[in-house]
Amino acid sequence: MDLPVVNHKDYEAQINEDNKFPIKKFSALANYLTEKKIVKKFYKPEACSIETLKGAHSEDYIYKIQNKTLDKNEIRKIGFPLVDSVVRRSFVATGGTVMATKLALNYGVACNTAGGSHHATYSEGAGFCVFNDVAVAAKYLTSRGLANKILIVDLDVHQGNGNSEIFKDDSQVFTFSMHSKINYPAKKSISDLDVELNENMEDKEYLETLKFYLHNLNQEDFDFVFYIAGVDIHFNDRLGKLKISDGVVITEILNRSPLKDLLNVNDIHNNIKPLWLKKFEEFYENCETHDIKYTLNDVTELFAFILFSSIVIEEIKFLKSTSVVCSEILKSIS
Repeated sequence: MDLPVVNHKDYEAQINEDNKFPIKKFSALANYLTEKKIVKKFYKPEACSIETLKGAHSEDYIYKIQNKTLDKNEIRKIGFPLVDSVVRRSFVATGGTVMATKLALNYGVACNTAGGSHHATYSEGAGFCVFNDVAVAAKYLTSRGLANKILIVDLDVHQGNGNSEIFKDDSQVFTFSMHSKINYPAKKSISDLDVELNENMEDKEYLETLKFYLHNLNQEDFDFVFYIAGVDIHFNDRLGKLKISDGVVITEILNRSPLKDLLNVNDIHNNIKPLWLKKFEEFYENCETHDIKYTLNDVTELFAFILFSSIVIEEIKFLKSTSVVCSEILKSIS
């Protein structure tokens, strides 16, 4: 089965280039996924209905967004200009997560290439988050009896304060946020489980910490999982304050593969190749119909795409229905 991936051209709103949010990453991501043939065809969402949005947001706030009547302070807190394309993007991206949720019910897993807007609360937006799409989708499920116990795994570098506030009195949704201790928001809310990470944490400690808490959560009987993929934990992120490398994925592949006896993880990180691999490359480079660089590039990027999310999937093995709704898949493209 091909992974169902939801995407829409309107995810890329028309905002000034001096805005610090890298809005162009959405079209870049879509192009990457199709060019590399990771995704053959995107599912195209419709704008989320006001009725569905009302599951997680006040009617007053929804209409303020729709009619562009927020005051200057409210707009400044969000970080986006309140223009037509931003309004359109907010409705469509939320509709995308709801669509991915429905697809996950049918296929077991699905992805939205935008969303994860976890700073938006019931009555206001913040931190480039207008509508809290995951909260809207979770409420969509519980209000219709489609899920009874939901887990939100939020690995964004920033705390998911919007999720924790919306679900603070909701026993059907468990909020787990693993984030940088000294990052935005300055005043953090209280999730069901908050794990604060120290500045400059690296791969090994990060994975060990994540696995520990996932193992504990694995004891609970969740029947639906939303995964907010925190690619801003990457060391190249300008504001992330963590030092997680691409090697966090490679390490997981090697540790779960027969190759672990042939390839040393530290050597891979340091670009040191064993003799057998050098010989293989010499042979392969001289082959008339193959190019080792092209092939390895394709395979590596495909594995990185799949394995980054499957770290979470594999740790939670018993779920009746596992949904992983990714807000972002690749590192930010600025």
